[in-house]
Amino acid sequence: MKRIKKRGRSFEQFEDNIDYFRLLHSRYDEWVFNHCHYSEILVIDADKYDIVNESDKQIVLKIIGIKLRI
Repeated sequence: MKRIKKRGRSFEQFEDNIDYFRLLHSRYDEWVFNHCHYSEILVIDADKYDIVNESDKQIVLKIIGIKLRI
């Protein structure tokens, strides 16, 4: 919710309806883990890394590179 508020997209600002975001998040997880069988899934903890921060962005890019073996 902090990241959504920080982005400031007017169409995402539903602070009074957190249940909507909980439902959206649970459905996304369900879809990814039950329907994406054609490729590997890389999960990055967005609470741990702030990709606006350059050092965090480099860490995330390194994680992706390792997963892609580049």
